[in-house]
Amino acid sequence: MSKLRTADVFIGIRLLKKLGAVELIKKITEESKDLTADELGKKIIYALLDAATEEQGEAELYKFLSHPFGVPADQIAELDPDVFLQKLKDSANLREWVDFFQHAVSMLTGTT
Repeated sequence: MSKLRTADVFIGIRLLKKLGAVELIKKITEESKDLTADELGKKIIYALLDAATEEQGEAELYKFLSHPFGVPADQIAELDPDVFLQKLKDSANLREWVDFFQHAVSMLTGTT
């Protein structure tokens, strides 16, 4: 497992744009001010997984996760679902995921 890195920001931004998730994450964040970081993180992750159901989105999600998972993007689709979910939990805590996607959305929308 690897921690998120600078290159992941740009891969993540491309992912958000391709999934059309920029406004979705911004809306979730604004509507969820009284949630804990874990609750907010779960909402964002579930929204991204839902948005990635399109074939192109799925491929982009695998590309984004390949570095933190330590697995080539084309092998992520073949992971056992339990292993996938565990790697998702192990690669970054929910606070880090929330921070990561909130910063990426802020960069795209020009908000802070």
